[in-house]
Amino acid sequence: MEILRRKKISKKEEAIIIGSLLGDGYLDKNRYGSTALEIKQKASHRDYIFWLHQELKNICGREPYQRKDNFQWRLLTRYGKELNVYYDLFYENKKKVIKQEIKYLLKHPLSLAVWYMDDGTLDFRSDGHYAYRFATYCFSKEEIKILVEVLENNFNLKATIQKSKMREKIQYRLYIGKNSRIKFKDLIQPYIVKSFRYKLPYN
Repeated sequence: MEILRRKKISKKEEAIIIGSLLGDGYLDKNRYGSTALEIKQKASHRDYIFWLHQELKNICGREPYQRKDNFQWRLLTRYGKELNVYYDLFYENKKKVIKQEIKYLLKHPLSLAVWYMDDGTLDFRSDGHYAYRFATYCFSKEEIKILVEVLENNFNLKATIQKSKMREKIQYRLYIGKNSRIKFKDLIQPYIVKSFRYKLPYN
C-alpha cells in the first residue's frame, strides 16, 4: 500500500490526515477532480487548528481563520490531486465510510491521537475508573468492527463496541476500557495539544 502515498504527502502528514478523517475531518472533491481537507473546531481549540496547520503546511494555503457567525476556527488545505486517494478510500456516494484498507493506513500513534482529540471522550470517575469513548456514530456497526480489529492487530489494543440510543435511534461507539486504557494513553499522550489535555486521566 506504499503506492497510495503520493510524493507530496509525508508519512507524518498522512498519519494526521488518517486520524482526522476518522474524526471530524472532511474531504471535498470539486468538479475539477481535486480534493481539499477541511477541519473545524470551536474557539477554545484554536491551538489545535494552528498545530494542524503547522504540521500540514506543505498542503495548506491560507492561514486558519475564525468564522464570525459561530466563532469556529477553520482550516482548509489547497485543492489538489494528492488528496484524491484518501477521498477514494474514505468516501462512497459522498458519505464517509470505513473500508478494509484502513488496516494498511491506521498504523501510527499520531493517527490515534488526532482521532481521539477530534472524536474521543474521557469517561473519568472519582473512584479512579476511566475509559475512552469514540463518537463513531457516523459509521455502521460493521465498519466499527473493522476498526476494532485494526486496533488489536496494529496496536495490540482491546476495544469493544457500545450500543447507545440517541434521538430514538440506535447508534454505536467504540470503547477502550481497563484492558488497554494504560497502553492507549501511553501511545497518544506525546501528541495531545494543550487544549485537549482534559481528555487525559489524571496521573
